[in-house]
Amino acid sequence: MSSAVFSKKEALSHGFYQTQKYIGLILLIGLTFFLMSIVTGIFDAFAGKGTLSQPPHTEMDITEEQSNMLMKVLVDDGYVTKLGLVTGKLRYLDDPNELDLPFQLEPKRKEIFAYLQQFRYKLPFPRPVFFVLRVLLWSVTMLMNIGYIKMTLLMSRDQKPRLSELFSNLDYLIAYILGTLCYTAALVGGLLLLIVPGIIFGVMCQLYTFLIIDQGLGPIESLKRSAQLTKGSRMNLFVLGILYVLINIAGALCLLVGLIWSIPTTSIAMAYVFDRLSAAESGGSGSLEDIIKSV
Repeated sequence: MSSAVFSKKEALSHGFYQTQKYIGLILLIGLTFFLMSIVTGIFDAFAGKGTLSQPPHTEMDITEEQSNMLMKVLVDDGYVTKLGLVTGKLRYLDDPNELDLPFQLEPKRKEIFAYLQQFRYKLPFPRPVFFVLRVLLWSVTMLMNIGYIKMTLLMSRDQKPRLSELFSNLDYLIAYILGTLCYTAALVGGLLLLIVPGIIFGVMCQLYTFLIIDQGLGPIESLKRSAQLTKGSRMNLFVLGILYVLINIAGALCLLVGLIWSIPTTSIAMAYVFDRLSAAESGGSGSLEDIIKSV
């Protein structure tokens, strides 16, 4: 497949134009994700942090030596493991007098107890229930990611998506999660062993999410299909990926407001590239008309 199937300028221009056209819906999508992140953040905050590697003396009025002393007390008394994992003893610590502190730290008892509050479990139900609810919240977030990808395809095709698309793609959830796990594991493994193979894999299989959501493929099949679809266009996709990163960095530097434009622009542009490659492979010209006919 020729790299002339799409141009980088054409893809980004299309993404920017469609972002302008659907900016109202895009803002609602962003607000929905923001609210979800707040809910998850509050939920996690009340559940308490899970690790404590070293009590930072910068957060308390204690010296570094006292900080090390406190850490030793917490480990020796079973509040924290040697690996820094918070135990149930600290999660349910509700009385500052329960801490067995050396005399050097005694004047700081209340301050230390206040600092340790961030690790306490404060939810009104047992931790097993928390873990179940946390998995549900994570699954909803994954479902929203699927919905967002589906909506970028619809916006790219000018098919007028609705906000309800964020939550209406449950059929793809398992395949999406498994595909993402496989893709991430292979990508990280490739980068750790040999950087170049990892980058090549990342580029050639990056369209797997679109193939799962748009064509209903399984996790492994979507990775294989993406490798076929990107053949002959991988250098173009690699350069386009670098441009996407630079554009989103520029958006973040604009007081984060620029991300309102840069993220959907690059996302819709990638959906457009996927459609152009799919339509061209099936014998079409890759035009919008051929794309619409192929879906």
